[in-house]
Parts: sequence; C-alpha cells; structure tokens
Amino acid sequence: PDSEWFYSPVSWCQQKELILGYASGDFGPMDFLSREQMVVILYRYAKTNGASLTASGDLSRFSDADKVSSWAQEEMRWAVSHNLLPNAGGGTLAPQELVTRGELASVIYACVQNLGLR
Repeated sequence: PDSEWFYSPVSWCQQKELILGYASGDFGPMDFLSREQMVVILYRYAKTNGASLTASGDLSRFSDADKVSSWAQEEMRWAVSHNLLPNAGGGTLAPQELVTRGELASVIYACVQNLGLR
C-alpha cells in the first residue's frame, strides 16, 4: 500500500526494473532479501548506470557455488569479479542467506569504490 514507508523507493525500483518480483507474479515487498537477490538488483542498477558488467568471476572456487540459483549465475560472477560481496566465511558465497544491514552497506560501499556507482 502507498501508506508504507518504503512505497516510493520500491515503486521507483520497480519502474526502473531493478526489482521484478517472483516468477509466480508475487512481489513480496515485506520479504527478506537474500544475498543473490541483492546482487541481481545491484547488477541491474549498475547496468542502468553504465558500469562494467564484466562477469568473469569464478564461482567454482567457492564451496557452495552449486547453491547459486540459475537466474543469478551471471550476476554472482559479476559480483565476485568486482569484489563486491563480503566473504560469508569459509570460502562460501552463501547465496541463499539473508542480507544483513551491515552486508548491504558493505556491498553498496564496494559498488561506489570499485565501480563508481552513485
């Protein structure tokens, strides 16, 4: 509803096609955000801002590379190649883990420093 505090920013993200919702047609603005979902959103933002979309990162060096969803493979390789993701520990990507505020702040900072995004 437009009475929610996040309505305007979420609407902007949807209009810019940064967030598209789920394949089922649900949108889920109150859902928690996984690390791979965060990366996909940031990749789309980078794309609209002319940042490098080189996706050469090697996911196989992470023990949980097989846990990355098929719809997030390219974006996760991109994030790895630009050192955007904080290490989840033990050489893992933790793509299904929920994003903490600290992780989100760290990734946004990395996007600004490594890609020049604003």
